[in-house]
Amino acid sequence: MLGEGTQATGYVVAKRLTNNGTFAGVAAVSISNQMLAEVWRSLDLDDGSAISLVRNDGWIVARHPAPAEVSTLIDYELFTEHLARAPQGTYLAEASPVDGARRIVGYRTLDTIPLVAIAALSTDAAMARFWQNVAIVLALIIPGLGGMLAALGWLLRILKRDRKTREKLAEAVEKNHVLFREIHHRVKNNLQAVSSLVQLQPVPAAVKGEMGRRIAAMVAVHEHI
Repeated sequence: MLGEGTQATGYVVAKRLTNNGTFAGVAAVSISNQMLAEVWRSLDLDDGSAISLVRNDGWIVARHPAPAEVSTLIDYELFTEHLARAPQGTYLAEASPVDGARRIVGYRTLDTIPLVAIAALSTDAAMARFWQNVAIVLALIIPGLGGMLAALGWLLRILKRDRKTREKLAEAVEKNHVLFREIHHRVKNNLQAVSSLVQLQPVPAAVKGEMGRRIAAMVAVHEHI
């Protein structure tokens, strides 16, 4: 309807009043589309979104943006499927019965009055917000991930350098073992040669025995090094 004073579009919800079964008047409440427009703006919805109040018999009480003509949703999936299952919920509407737009619809049945409140977000707006959130998350994660990868690379370089150091150390130890065995072999041979030469010298047997014992002691000590 069109208001006489304000010329604003809106809807009237009326109820017949009776007194002991006798007609006693009509109680009517006018719901302006301007009120829904203010709610719509407060929700920061885009132009493709809509909010509505619908009676429990399917008739649209108020809607923003306002429809071109008054219509009923009684044969629409909101009433035939979703409200039949639950008094509140969400679903994807492939085509709005009012303007044919594709929207994500949230609905709730009011407890005190026979109305259903509906908020329908356009899928374009929903996807735009989704990708905006993805961009924000990536902007926060990527720098941290880059830092983690850099730290991992630095740690791998340290481990690689440490492995090479251990390999070189093991190689040096093995070379030292080979060198020590060679030195030990040569020293032992030299001591045995000295012992043989002592036995050939024209010295008293007691002296030869003493020198032999000392050389044997040197060989024994060297074998335990």
